[in-house]
Amino acid sequence: MKDRLEDFVKAHRDEFDSFAPRPDLWQEIAADLEPGQTTMHVEPTAGKEASILSMNWNVAWRYAAAVAMLVSVFLTAWYYGANSAQAPQLAATQPASLEKIAPELKQIETQFVSIIEQKESQLQEYDLKALGMEKEWEQEAKALDASYNQLKQELYTTPNKAELIQAMSDNLKMRIAILNRQLAILENIQTVKKQSTDETTTIY
Repeated sequence: MKDRLEDFVKAHRDEFDSFAPRPDLWQEIAADLEPGQTTMHVEPTAGKEASILSMNWNVAWRYAAAVAMLVSVFLTAWYYGANSAQAPQLAATQPASLEKIAPELKQIETQFVSIIEQKESQLQEYDLKALGMEKEWEQEAKALDASYNQLKQELYTTPNKAELIQAMSDNLKMRIAILNRQLAILENIQTVKKQSTDETTTIY
């Protein structure tokens, strides 16, 4: 930081020099001083004539304030510069949302998930446990869920997002196909049972 402060001072040398008092400034101030204002007397020394230095403290404070302002500007610039340099690193450690990485995924999920929920609701109308189909569907559903979640995680790192999105879409389509197959089997079972019942009724 010390080197940056030195570079800043060198770069703004003209601004600092503009606040330097003229050689004859103190004489003019001394002439304008009213009685009672602060003065500084220097006793004569060997080989030199006695001189009187007059100092207007208001003017001195202005110079000090100007220098302080420049230093404050430098520190502010340094602070925001350091934070800006750290910003990309922070952004790199925080993964972006899937909506930014693959905005088309939301549309695909909205389209297929509603169909899946509808098919699952129809499936719940049957007693899968009594028919021995409950475990079969649970295993297939868990396998598809695990595969889909794995594909979703890979979206954060893979450069081939289009292929990954297609694979996720195929996963959802496969789930719908399995549900349709299950529903078709259940409907056939119901039809067979109904026919069997009708035949039994006719015999009696």
